[in-house]
Amino acid sequence: MSDQDRMILRVKDVCKCFGELEVLRGISFELREGGILAVIGPSGSGKSTLLRGICQLEQMDSGSIEICGEKLFYTDESGQAIYAHPTVQKALQLKLGMVFQVFHLFPHLSILENITEAPIQVLKKNKKEAREQGMRLLSKLGMADKADAYPYQLSGGQQQRVSIARALALNPAILCFDEPTSALDPELTGEVLKVMLELARENMTMLVVTHEMRFAAEVADHVIFMDEGVIIEEGTPSQVFHNTNQQRTKQFLQKLMG
Repeated sequence: MSDQDRMILRVKDVCKCFGELEVLRGISFELREGGILAVIGPSGSGKSTLLRGICQLEQMDSGSIEICGEKLFYTDESGQAIYAHPTVQKALQLKLGMVFQVFHLFPHLSILENITEAPIQVLKKNKKEAREQGMRLLSKLGMADKADAYPYQLSGGQQQRVSIARALALNPAILCFDEPTSALDPELTGEVLKVMLELARENMTMLVVTHEMRFAAEVADHVIFMDEGVIIEEGTPSQVFHNTNQQRTKQFLQKLMG
Protein backbone atom coordinates (compact mmCIF):
# COMPACT_ATOMS: atom_id res chain seq x y z
CA MET A 1 0.00 0.00 0.00
CA SER A 2 1.44 3.40 -0.99
CA ASP A 3 1.66 6.26 1.52
CA GLN A 4 -1.00 8.08 -0.47
CA ASP A 5 -3.43 5.20 0.12
CA ARG A 6 -2.64 4.78 3.83
CA MET A 7 -5.66 5.32 6.04
CA ILE A 8 -4.61 7.79 8.71
CA LEU A 9 -7.98 8.06 10.45
CA ARG A 10 -10.66 5.41 10.94
CA VAL A 11 -13.96 6.23 12.64
CA LYS A 12 -16.37 3.33 13.15
CA ASP A 13 -19.93 3.29 14.55
CA VAL A 14 -19.29 6.29 16.79
CA CYS A 15 -22.21 7.34 19.00
CA LYS A 16 -22.62 10.24 21.40
CA CYS A 17 -25.54 11.35 23.54
CA PHE A 18 -26.05 14.45 25.66
CA GLY A 19 -28.66 13.21 28.11
CA GLU A 20 -31.59 11.97 26.02
CA LEU A 21 -30.36 13.72 22.88
CA GLU A 22 -28.58 11.44 20.38
CA VAL A 23 -26.05 13.73 18.70
CA LEU A 24 -24.07 11.06 16.81
CA ARG A 25 -25.72 7.81 15.74
CA GLY A 26 -23.26 5.30 14.31
CA ILE A 27 -20.84 7.49 12.34
CA SER A 28 -18.25 5.63 10.23
CA PHE A 29 -15.71 6.92 7.71
CA GLU A 30 -12.01 6.81 6.83
CA LEU A 31 -9.49 9.47 5.83
CA ARG A 32 -6.41 8.61 3.80
CA GLU A 33 -3.04 10.30 4.19
CA GLY A 34 -2.93 13.42 2.03
CA GLY A 35 -6.73 13.42 1.71
CA ILE A 36 -9.04 16.37 2.25
CA LEU A 37 -12.39 15.45 3.78
CA ALA A 38 -15.11 18.10 4.04
CA VAL A 39 -17.97 17.50 6.47
CA ILE A 40 -21.07 19.53 5.61
CA GLY A 41 -24.61 19.69 6.95
CA PRO A 42 -27.07 21.93 8.77
CA SER A 43 -26.39 23.38 12.20
CA GLY A 44 -27.06 20.82 14.91
CA SER A 45 -26.30 17.84 12.68
CA GLY A 46 -23.40 16.66 14.89
CA LYS A 47 -20.48 17.84 12.74
CA SER A 48 -18.61 19.76 15.43
CA THR A 49 -19.30 17.10 18.08
CA LEU A 50 -17.76 14.52 15.76
CA LEU A 51 -14.66 16.64 15.29
CA ARG A 52 -14.40 17.33 19.02
CA GLY A 53 -14.59 13.57 19.66
CA ILE A 54 -11.71 12.90 17.28
CA CYS A 55 -9.65 15.67 18.90
CA GLN A 56 -10.44 14.45 22.46
CA LEU A 57 -12.46 17.50 23.40
CA GLU A 58 -15.49 15.25 23.97
CA GLN A 59 -15.61 11.62 25.11
CA MET A 60 -17.65 9.38 22.86
CA ASP A 61 -20.11 6.79 24.19
CA SER A 62 -19.38 3.88 21.85
CA GLY A 63 -17.71 2.89 18.59
CA SER A 64 -14.02 3.25 17.86
CA ILE A 65 -11.54 5.82 16.57
CA GLU A 66 -8.10 4.93 15.23
CA ILE A 67 -5.47 7.58 14.46
CA CYS A 68 -2.28 6.71 12.56
CA GLY A 69 -2.89 3.01 13.21
CA GLU A 70 -3.39 3.38 16.98
CA LYS A 71 -6.70 3.09 18.82
CA LEU A 72 -7.91 6.18 20.67
CA PHE A 73 -10.82 4.14 22.02
CA TYR A 74 -12.89 1.04 21.29
CA THR A 75 -16.08 -0.50 22.65
CA ASP A 76 -15.84 -3.58 24.87
CA GLU A 77 -18.30 -6.49 25.03
CA SER A 78 -20.50 -4.64 27.53
CA GLY A 79 -20.85 -1.66 25.17
CA GLN A 80 -18.55 0.62 27.18
CA ALA A 81 -16.11 2.96 25.45
CA ILE A 82 -12.60 2.03 26.60
CA TYR A 83 -10.06 4.81 26.05
CA ALA A 84 -6.34 4.29 25.58
CA HIS A 85 -3.86 4.99 28.39
CA PRO A 86 -3.44 8.75 29.01
CA THR A 87 0.10 8.71 27.58
CA VAL A 88 -1.26 7.21 24.34
CA GLN A 89 -4.12 9.74 24.31
CA LYS A 90 -1.62 12.58 24.64
CA ALA A 91 0.56 11.19 21.85
CA LEU A 92 -2.46 10.86 19.56
CA GLN A 93 -3.64 14.36 20.44
CA LEU A 94 -0.32 15.71 19.17
CA LYS A 95 -0.99 14.11 15.79
CA LEU A 96 -3.98 16.43 15.35
CA GLY A 97 -3.80 20.17 14.78
CA MET A 98 -7.05 22.01 15.60
CA VAL A 99 -8.25 25.32 14.16
CA PHE A 100 -11.42 26.60 15.83
CA GLN A 101 -14.21 29.00 14.83
CA VAL A 102 -12.94 31.43 17.46
CA PHE A 103 -9.21 32.09 17.30
CA HIS A 104 -8.26 31.38 20.95
CA LEU A 105 -4.98 33.32 20.69
CA PHE A 106 -3.29 34.37 23.93
CA PRO A 107 -3.94 38.15 24.10
CA HIS A 108 -0.87 38.85 26.28
CA LEU A 109 1.58 37.11 23.91
CA SER A 110 2.94 38.41 20.61
CA ILE A 111 1.99 36.62 17.40
CA LEU A 112 5.34 34.81 17.27
CA GLU A 113 5.05 33.86 20.95
CA ASN A 114 1.58 32.44 20.31
CA ILE A 115 3.07 30.13 17.68
CA THR A 116 6.16 29.10 19.66
CA GLU A 117 4.48 28.50 23.03
CA ALA A 118 3.32 24.91 22.34
CA PRO A 119 6.50 23.71 20.55
CA ILE A 120 8.57 24.97 23.50
CA GLN A 121 6.28 23.80 26.31
CA VAL A 122 4.88 20.59 24.78
CA LEU A 123 7.49 19.39 22.26
CA LYS A 124 10.37 20.78 24.39
CA LYS A 125 12.00 22.52 21.43
CA ASN A 126 14.64 25.12 22.26
CA LYS A 127 13.55 28.71 21.83
CA LYS A 128 15.83 29.42 18.87
CA GLU A 129 14.55 26.44 16.90
CA ALA A 130 10.92 27.24 17.77
CA ARG A 131 11.33 30.90 16.74
CA GLU A 132 12.96 29.94 13.42
CA GLN A 133 10.11 27.54 12.67
CA GLY A 134 7.56 30.15 13.74
CA MET A 135 9.03 32.75 11.40
CA ARG A 136 9.03 30.25 8.52
CA LEU A 137 5.35 29.57 9.11
CA LEU A 138 4.50 33.27 9.37
CA SER A 139 6.39 33.95 6.13
CA LYS A 140 4.55 31.11 4.43
CA LEU A 141 1.21 32.61 5.47
CA GLY A 142 2.17 36.17 4.55
CA MET A 143 2.36 37.29 8.18
CA ALA A 144 6.10 37.73 8.85
CA ASP A 145 5.71 41.48 9.36
CA LYS A 146 3.24 40.81 12.19
CA ALA A 147 5.55 38.64 14.32
CA ASP A 148 5.87 41.25 17.08
CA ALA A 149 2.25 42.43 16.94
CA TYR A 150 -0.44 41.35 19.40
CA PRO A 151 -3.74 39.66 18.51
CA TYR A 152 -5.85 42.80 19.11
CA GLN A 153 -3.82 44.57 16.39
CA LEU A 154 -4.81 42.02 13.72
CA SER A 155 -7.94 41.56 11.61
CA GLY A 156 -10.04 38.43 12.08
CA GLY A 157 -8.60 36.88 8.93
CA GLN A 158 -5.05 37.55 10.12
CA GLN A 159 -5.82 36.06 13.53
CA GLN A 160 -7.19 32.92 11.91
CA ARG A 161 -4.05 32.61 9.77
CA VAL A 162 -2.01 32.81 12.97
CA SER A 163 -4.23 30.05 14.44
CA ILE A 164 -3.40 27.88 11.42
CA ALA A 165 0.32 28.61 11.84
CA ARG A 166 0.07 27.71 15.53
CA ALA A 167 -1.56 24.36 14.66
CA LEU A 168 1.08 23.66 11.99
CA ALA A 169 3.89 24.40 14.47
CA LEU A 170 3.21 21.05 16.17
CA ASN A 171 3.74 19.20 12.85
CA PRO A 172 0.39 17.38 13.00
CA ALA A 173 -0.46 14.38 10.84
CA ILE A 174 -3.99 15.76 10.36
CA LEU A 175 -5.08 19.39 10.40
CA CYS A 176 -8.66 19.72 11.68
CA PHE A 177 -10.84 22.76 11.06
CA ASP A 178 -14.12 23.52 12.83
CA GLU A 179 -15.95 26.14 10.73
CA PRO A 180 -12.74 28.19 10.38
CA THR A 181 -14.42 31.04 8.46
CA SER A 182 -17.78 31.28 10.25
CA ALA A 183 -16.70 34.33 12.32
CA LEU A 184 -15.31 36.21 9.30
CA ASP A 185 -16.81 38.50 6.71
CA PRO A 186 -16.56 37.42 3.02
CA GLU A 187 -13.33 39.29 2.26
CA LEU A 188 -11.51 37.85 5.27
CA THR A 189 -12.98 34.41 4.53
CA GLY A 190 -11.15 34.50 1.20
CA GLU A 191 -7.81 35.06 2.99
CA VAL A 192 -8.25 31.95 5.11
CA LEU A 193 -9.56 29.75 2.28
CA LYS A 194 -6.54 30.75 0.18
CA VAL A 195 -4.24 29.45 2.92
CA MET A 196 -6.22 26.20 3.14
CA LEU A 197 -6.05 25.79 -0.63
CA GLU A 198 -2.26 26.19 -0.50
CA LEU A 199 -2.04 23.54 2.24
CA ALA A 200 -4.15 21.22 0.08
CA ARG A 201 -1.69 21.66 -2.78
CA GLU A 202 1.07 20.58 -0.38
CA ASN A 203 -0.85 17.34 0.40
CA MET A 204 -1.63 18.29 3.99
CA THR A 205 -4.16 15.82 5.36
CA MET A 206 -7.21 17.85 6.37
CA LEU A 207 -10.56 17.21 8.04
CA VAL A 208 -12.73 20.28 7.53
CA VAL A 209 -16.15 20.95 9.06
CA THR A 210 -17.42 23.80 6.91
CA HIS A 211 -20.33 25.82 5.56
CA GLU A 212 -18.12 26.93 2.65
CA MET A 213 -19.65 24.88 -0.15
CA ARG A 214 -17.24 26.25 -2.72
CA PHE A 215 -14.27 24.97 -0.71
CA ALA A 216 -15.94 21.58 -0.24
CA ALA A 217 -16.77 21.34 -3.94
CA GLU A 218 -13.46 22.55 -5.37
CA VAL A 219 -10.78 21.56 -2.84
CA ALA A 220 -11.98 18.47 -0.94
CA ASP A 221 -11.57 15.06 -2.53
CA HIS A 222 -14.27 13.49 -0.35
CA VAL A 223 -17.43 15.00 1.12
CA ILE A 224 -19.68 13.78 3.93
CA PHE A 225 -23.16 15.24 4.37
CA MET A 226 -24.51 14.83 7.90
CA ASP A 227 -27.97 15.48 9.30
CA GLU A 228 -29.48 14.62 12.69
CA GLY A 229 -26.41 12.67 13.81
CA VAL A 230 -26.08 10.36 10.80
CA ILE A 231 -24.23 10.40 7.51
CA ILE A 232 -26.90 10.90 4.85
CA GLU A 233 -24.49 10.73 1.95
CA GLU A 234 -20.80 10.66 1.13
CA GLY A 235 -18.70 10.58 -2.00
CA THR A 236 -16.63 12.76 -4.28
CA PRO A 237 -17.62 16.42 -4.56
CA SER A 238 -19.04 15.67 -8.00
CA GLN A 239 -21.25 12.90 -6.62
CA VAL A 240 -22.53 14.88 -3.64
CA PHE A 241 -22.96 18.28 -5.30
CA HIS A 242 -24.02 17.34 -8.83
CA ASN A 243 -25.27 13.74 -8.91
CA THR A 244 -26.99 13.17 -5.59
CA ASN A 245 -30.11 11.03 -5.44
CA GLN A 246 -30.74 11.94 -1.81
CA GLN A 247 -33.65 14.35 -1.41
CA ARG A 248 -32.31 15.63 1.92
CA THR A 249 -28.98 16.52 0.29
CA LYS A 250 -30.75 18.30 -2.56
CA GLN A 251 -32.84 20.33 -0.11
CA PHE A 252 -29.80 21.36 1.89
CA LEU A 253 -27.76 22.39 -1.15
CA GLN A 254 -30.65 24.27 -2.75
CA LYS A 255 -31.25 26.21 0.46
CA LEU A 256 -27.59 27.03 0.89
CA MET A 257 -26.53 27.61 -2.70
CA GLY A 258 -29.78 28.66 -4.37
